[in-house]
Amino acid sequence: MKSFSYNTIRPFLQYCYEESIKDNTSYFNFIGLEKNGTFTWHLRNVINIIPSQTIVLPNQDYIKHFIADNTNIYGKDTYFGIKMFAKKDKNISFVLDVALPFGIRVKYEDYIKNPSFDDFLCLKEILEVLFQLECNLYKNSFIPTTMINRFVSLSNIPGKKILTMFSKALMNHV
Repeated sequence: MKSFSYNTIRPFLQYCYEESIKDNTSYFNFIGLEKNGTFTWHLRNVINIIPSQTIVLPNQDYIKHFIADNTNIYGKDTYFGIKMFAKKDKNISFVLDVALPFGIRVKYEDYIKNPSFDDFLCLKEILEVLFQLECNLYKNSFIPTTMINRFVSLSNIPGKKILTMFSKALMNHV
């Protein structure tokens, strides 16, 4: 997957970014919301010092010092986007991964040294949509994710009955 994301997806996103700049529009708004990982763990540790209505866009020095202490440039070969921390209020905060905000001629390792909010074409609109999809059923949840979880999960009592019946039927056939 590393090779595919780096050699195929990343150049496509960079091409879309260049075309969007050229045509003064946004052709592609590709985002991810992280539920686990080093950025999410870091956000949990610093959430109380981040003011409400704040977005934090960490640069390479911050990432290296506080999140991923290694000699490699975090995300250089594998990621489609740039990670940032968003905090709406005390009830909702998340790690947002937004498609690369630079064109094909820019190298990730150069950009991540000093990323800029101004490079993200539709960040304001992306956040507005996300906040409209906020769901109070779980902490930091969004309606699409909550709906999917509700459809694919089994509650304990019916789930136990279904698994028991399935196991007995399977054992009778063996």
